[in-house]
Formats: sequence, structure tokens, C-alpha cells
Amino acid sequence: MAKIHDISMPIAEDMPVYEGDPRFWRYEFSRPCESAPESYGMTVLTLGSHTGTHVDAPRHFVPDGVSVSDIGLDVLCGPARVVDLRAAGLEIDEAALRQCNLQGVERLLLKTTNGDLLGKPFTRDHAHLTLSGALYLRQHTAVRLVGIDYFSIEAYLSPGFPVHRTLLEGPSPLVIVEGLDLRAVPAGDHELFCLPLRIEGCDGAPARAMLVERDR
Repeated sequence: MAKIHDISMPIAEDMPVYEGDPRFWRYEFSRPCESAPESYGMTVLTLGSHTGTHVDAPRHFVPDGVSVSDIGLDVLCGPARVVDLRAAGLEIDEAALRQCNLQGVERLLLKTTNGDLLGKPFTRDHAHLTLSGALYLRQHTAVRLVGIDYFSIEAYLSPGFPVHRTLLEGPSPLVIVEGLDLRAVPAGDHELFCLPLRIEGCDGAPARAMLVERDR
């Protein structure tokens, strides 16, 4: 039987978020009661579109870019390669990616030292893709989706957000998945299923993501 890894962060009121982003909040609008058969539970949720595990659509930085509701399932689901880059340190650059076998890879998930940060308060010093790494993916690979195990694929408050723009702008943009939990996932080839909420016209959305280990 294939092993399934849930690589999504649980959404909870005490969870960390990217510095400056809205926090998750919920309000119990109604609750079921055994003495009132007509009663039911209903919760009001408030959260940012980039809460927890989430997908960045091109519209995150491109005003007329594709919204999260229009990203094809053929991009979000399919064969994916997890590459272990913990030895690369905080900067995932072109040189680090050239050490990986990315021939034919369309969905790439970066397993970094960020796994040690999950569940802890947000830190500005996290592993991230550099501009040279982003350009390498755009110009020298077939990657259509790239994911990372922290709240942002880019260094904290990079001026102009060049990594996001390099990936999301122009024809054939790369979809970004952030906030993955890859700690229990071995490097190698898997099947990815990443399903963001289908919110029309939105720049991104929280997602439930899983990896199914391929038969060895």
C-alpha cells in the first residue's frame, strides 16, 4: 500500500504567520445541542490568503495575472520531486540546484533546514531561493511548480521581491507553494496533490497538500 504524507500545516489560532500578515481567527457562530435537534455547528473564519500551507498565484504580484481559481489541476497535481537541500544552508542558488537532477521535473519541492523552524515563532532568517536559483528554474528547467518548507520562498522583505516576480511574471509562470511540511518525506519522486481553495480572482489561497510515495 502506498504511503501518504500530509505535508500541510495545521491551521490554528496560535500558529505563526509571516511577519505582518493577518493572524488566523475563528468565532463559533453556532453549536449543535443534543436537546435541540434543529441546531448545528457553524464557525466564522478570518485568515489571510497566504495562511499556513498555501499557493501563490501569479496575481500575487501581477495585477492581471492568473488567479488561484484558474490554476490548472494539471499543474497542482502530478509527479513531483523532493530534493534535500539542507546541506546548502540558507541560500538555495543556481549552484545548489545544478547539483540536483531536475531533467524532466515539472513539480519541485525544496526540503531545507526550515523544517527545524516549523511550529516556532516566525523568523526572518530562513532558507530561501535566491534570484539566481529562480532564474535557473525559469531558463533551464521544465519546472512549472516549486514549493518550499516555510512561509515564503524568498528572503525576508527582499526589495522588489525579485524571486517572486521572476517566478510569477511573464508567460508560463511557475506556481509557488509555501508553508510545506516536508520533515517526514524522503527525497525522491512522489505524486503531489495540492488543492488550494478555489477563491475566484484571488492572489493565493490556503491548500491541503499531500505526497504519495511512489513504489520503490
